[in-house]
Amino acid sequence: MADEELERIEGIGPKMADALRAAGIHSFAQLAESDDDTKRSAIRAAGLSFAPSLVTWSRQARLIADGDEEAFAELTARLIAGRDTDPARSPNPDSLTAATTRRPSPRPAGPPTAGRDQAAAGRDAEIVR
Repeated sequence: MADEELERIEGIGPKMADALRAAGIHSFAQLAESDDDTKRSAIRAAGLSFAPSLVTWSRQARLIADGDEEAFAELTARLIAGRDTDPARSPNPDSLTAATTRRPSPRPAGPPTAGRDQAAAGRDAEIVR
């Protein structure tokens, strides 16, 4: 079986693809059918440890294996750092991280403290995020 271009999957670069191939995953169908623990084991065996987008690899691979390039393009357009930004379409909406779900930082309430001029208050507001 010829190796397929696993690097088409968002989050899989050359090193990650080599790790998957070393574990016997050479095609999109095999990638789609493998569970996350198998993928994690392959990554660890290669001495790699960072794969934040792993949770979407099977969905991406299934679309390519099935020849659904349109759905693959739609999915990858929604991905940020390999994670689905549309919780309604994600099988695990809790998998989104702070990197993709920004929360506003708390800001002090009320007017600037006594003794500060408006310029200082404005400057501090830009620093506190």
